Amino acid sequence: DILLLHSKICINLNEIDKANSSLEKILKLDSKNYEALKLIYINYLKINNINSAKKHIDKLLSLSENSYELIRDKAFVEYLNKKFSVAEKYIKKAINYNSKEVFGLNILGLIYIEKEHYIEAIKVFEKAISINPKYTDSFNNLGKCYIDLEKLSLAYLNFKKAYKINPNSDLPLMNIANILSLKDKNK
Repeated sequence: DILLLHSKICINLNEIDKANSSLEKILKLDSKNYEALKLIYINYLKINNINSAKKHIDKLLSLSENSYELIRDKAFVEYLNKKFSVAEKYIKKAINYNSKEVFGLNILGLIYIEKEHYIEAIKVFEKAISINPKYTDSFNNLGKCYIDLEKLSLAYLNFKKAYKINPNSDLPLMNIANILSLKDKNK
């Protein structure tokens, strides 16, 4: 209990390495500690240690834990590992649990982009936007689809919407600049 409390304090202080050290100690004592497994995989995702996150997610799944977030995050790590068919299987299962969560829908859309199924991806991103019209990533991802389909005007409109929602994000600006460059509007 003390180690778990220490890890939570470290997480709140953004001291992820210290938190993970405490969580690893817990898991040496009890390899099936649900809370420690969940916290550590989330920490590993935060620091982009995808393989360690996957290891702990797989452990949780082997314990018959079937929460939406866990299955969604399994899909996300498989997507990051470029295992798109495996990722698609997991994200569709997660979406069956919760079809209104935009992060999961965006994962599915990104998988469709990788498989060059642009029409399906567009439908998924549009659904995510209808659920949460303030989620910048959906507009950026929709714009990416339109770039790949060489519909630069539609891509530009979606990147502008993303920028309007979150003017502090660099990604919409980079995407807008990319479109302007592709249209030979370098100035």
